[in-house]
Amino acid sequence: MIGFRSAAACCGLAALALASCNLITGVDDLAKVDSLPGGGGAGAGLSDLTSEVVTSRYGTCVVDATRAAYCWGLYPGANGVAFSLTPVRVELPGTVLSIGMGTFHRCAQVGELSADGEKLKTDFYCWGENDRGQLGDGTYETGLAPRLVQGLSGIVFDRFTVGHSHTCAAQKGGGRLFCWGANQHGQLGDGTTQDAQLPIVLFADAITGGQGGGAGQGG
Repeated sequence: MIGFRSAAACCGLAALALASCNLITGVDDLAKVDSLPGGGGAGAGLSDLTSEVVTSRYGTCVVDATRAAYCWGLYPGANGVAFSLTPVRVELPGTVLSIGMGTFHRCAQVGELSADGEKLKTDFYCWGENDRGQLGDGTYETGLAPRLVQGLSGIVFDRFTVGHSHTCAAQKGGGRLFCWGANQHGQLGDGTTQDAQLPIVLFADAITGGQGGGAGQGG
């Protein structure tokens, strides 16, 4: 049987396999995470409440059925809280569409959906360590509470992904990819190894090898 050093890392997967996670109670320091604070009433399981679950080396986040986000471990996303052993509701404005986790930073897509689930508006909020500009707010200051990523106002994004210390988001139907954060290995794709505190933009023809495009400051 696999041993888990972190209770949260294992039981954060409870949304997908709660029964399996509970079966290994007692391995190392494992504890069961059966419910979220304030969600679903007494006895409500994570499998009944959660629409998304993500994990990283130092934490776990879930998005519940009401589209609120909860995280635990390192940088759970609340002002004044750097670490939590239990789920903390992330201080995000509005509906959480999706969430992603890097090693020391986290990002969430917040926005509005149409009646049929189409994205009408999206914003990105990131929090955690910011030594490489991974929060996208134009600073290098660590943020315990989520900060709005700058320069993306009015753009609707289809999907995004979070790396170790950088994040990239694809514009919905627009042929542009925006990235920010660490770039020492060229992970932002802009032809440099300079970190980006603000999103930079890659155009579709540059990504696919066409002429023109290039990269510049997003706005």
